[in-house]
Amino acid sequence: MGNKALQIILTILMCLGMDKAYGQAQGSTITNQGNYQLFSNNYNFQDDLLSDVQKGHLGAVWRARIYGEAVEFENQSAQVGTVDLFMESKYKLLDNLEALVFFRGKFQSGRSQDFYGDLEPNSGIFLREGAIKYSPFEFIALKAGVINQDWLDMPQILWRQSFPGASVRLSHSFNEKFQVAYAAQYLIPTSQTLSTRTVGKEETPSFTTHTVSANLAEKDKYSITGSASLFEFENLPSFVAFQSRLRGNTLTNLSAGPNNSAFQYQFKGWYGRIGGSYMLTDVFEPSAVYSVVINDKAPNAYNAAQLISVGTRIHTENYVYFIGYENYFAESDVTPSFYNSAGYGNTNRKGDGIDSFWQLKKHNFRIRAQYYRSKVLNRIGSQEDQDYYYIGVETGYDRI
Repeated sequence: MGNKALQIILTILMCLGMDKAYGQAQGSTITNQGNYQLFSNNYNFQDDLLSDVQKGHLGAVWRARIYGEAVEFENQSAQVGTVDLFMESKYKLLDNLEALVFFRGKFQSGRSQDFYGDLEPNSGIFLREGAIKYSPFEFIALKAGVINQDWLDMPQILWRQSFPGASVRLSHSFNEKFQVAYAAQYLIPTSQTLSTRTVGKEETPSFTTHTVSANLAEKDKYSITGSASLFEFENLPSFVAFQSRLRGNTLTNLSAGPNNSAFQYQFKGWYGRIGGSYMLTDVFEPSAVYSVVINDKAPNAYNAAQLISVGTRIHTENYVYFIGYENYFAESDVTPSFYNSAGYGNTNRKGDGIDSFWQLKKHNFRIRAQYYRSKVLNRIGSQEDQDYYYIGVETGYDRI
């Protein structure tokens, strides 16, 4: 770990004294007796936390984090400190009609010297979800608006993306332990391109998915989830292709610029994910996840991604500790690298990493640290080997 990364970490550790400003949640209607769901690693809308909102009323929850990130490339580096504020709200218009709004406020400072611009200091208010949800029957939910894509839980395809569009979800609970669901969506992948950087009028891009999933769980004992999906991207803009080349994808013309770039291969395929956890004792809760992505439109050695994650939570009266290890690879043209995880290195990468946290249950916050290293699979273009560091103080959700 370089000196600059250590400086970021020391700065964040100085912020730990702010836990009481972010912490005390004992008086909240949201309890936190070891419920680590309140510390969502994704940005998906926490609908269960607002399930008690009544018709004609508004409910809202919030959380926050203070953290530092550092990336070390072979010939570049970046160090950024950030304060994040998250606010999720639900207004119940009718018994079966809801308005969902999810904002993220990001405030950053730091320095950056990298090809991609992923860690350039950037501050602003960002819409993570803004949608109308209609449930005419208990087993069906229709949604339209800006829809957060973290519910897919597939960072090798999409990472913290929100696209405008519509979705439908059908679900059935056989009993308290076993549920199944089917979800389909049609979305417009987001990007911004100056009209002077295009050749003629571009077609509207689209992203479609079809997902079947199942969940088997017994509280405080075990949880098993599995999903399988079909996905397809169409008509992605030239600017997206140009930026994706820097992150690992193959283009038809490597010398093309942002106004005339095009992907070598289309993106249409499938992915699957299975994961689970089990309370081995009152203290130890091991967990594991396996996921795979295949792009049927690209040839072998260009079209696959895989992620294996193993870890364990250690439960005590006042704390929850977690340590996990991940091993992964993503071949060059498995998905559009403009939209997937920069922490994993986008595409044309292989690597591994450590994720850990120390959760203080009574005070509703945790200290989290990560380290990921990724190597370039094929030395083409400007990609370099990458080391990624994260350390931060994160709160759980609480009522506003």
